[in-house]
Amino acid sequence: MKKVKLPDTIDVSYHTLKVKLLEPQVALEVGDQQGSYDARGQTIFLDRAIIEEGGARACSLLLHETYHCCWYVFNLDKAEEERAVDSFANFTTELLRRNHQLRDWINENVCA
Repeated sequence: MKKVKLPDTIDVSYHTLKVKLLEPQVALEVGDQQGSYDARGQTIFLDRAIIEEGGARACSLLLHETYHCCWYVFNLDKAEEERAVDSFANFTTELLRRNHQLRDWINENVCA
């Protein structure tokens, strides 16, 4: 069975996010992180080793960074809890509905 490739872009609202994989030493030494979201450049950066390893950890990292996008796009920094939770639920629904390759990649990695 052919593995599903992580998509190069993810559509969110009116944004198209670029997905860029970083070498682990770059992610750790430069940013001391496993991933990051660049709002200005509309780019998600992810640690290549974690993504290539796959599994739940890779999915969690990817979703974590997309949720930073949600926080930014829906201007949630001053939101009360119910509005923030509703926004994250709507964001996740849209993310999975509009991005079939991403949904298949998540399904393959979480359910493997």
